[in-house]
Amino acid sequence: PGGFGGTPNLMDLVNIEAVQKEIEVLDDQLAAVKKAGEELRAAREAQRGQGERPDFQNMSEAEREKAMAEFRARREKETAAANAKLGEILLPHQIARLEQISLQQRMRMLGMGVLADPKVAAKLSLTDEQKKKVEAQSEAAGARVRELFQSGNREGAREKMEQMRKESDEKYLAILTADQKAQFEKMKGEPFQMPEGAFGGGRQGRGDRGGEGGRKDRPQRPNN
Repeated sequence: PGGFGGTPNLMDLVNIEAVQKEIEVLDDQLAAVKKAGEELRAAREAQRGQGERPDFQNMSEAEREKAMAEFRARREKETAAANAKLGEILLPHQIARLEQISLQQRMRMLGMGVLADPKVAAKLSLTDEQKKKVEAQSEAAGARVRELFQSGNREGAREKMEQMRKESDEKYLAILTADQKAQFEKMKGEPFQMPEGAFGGGRQGRGDRGGEGGRKDRPQRPNN
């Protein structure tokens, strides 16, 4: 959600019905989320309408890199604004669960490659040496994937990718200490089963809340 290579946009997750049920979003919260999403999209479209779309095809490599850097910076700013707005609507324990679900979904794409995310690295207190090892492993894993695709041999490609992913994850894990591994498990939280096609079918509405119509009382903040 929100781009696996950068800060995840939690607003993408909270628009999925199964996630709403998991974190017990209330009707008033959902209405506020919807309103905030509309305002953010309007601001984003207005910002994009102020300039011309980059013509990547006719750019030099240096120009493309600059344009992509500007794009990533803009996306990070938009994501930060969305997450900050969500933090004003949801309770701390709801946000915490969203972050756990977000990490799990990113791992479906990147595996333990999520360690390359500076925010994940910060939460795990990775040392500079560990960060260098993570970066080296990321580059090595990327090179292996590119080599596989460039070979043009698609026979058994999926099985090879899964094996490469498994081997890569083991190397990432070997970089962490026992305490960091335990902390990472806490960061993931309880497993959450994301419905198939949840991100491909557009934003989902509230839908049926199991016949209850949604609880009207605000969730209580946890004691801890």
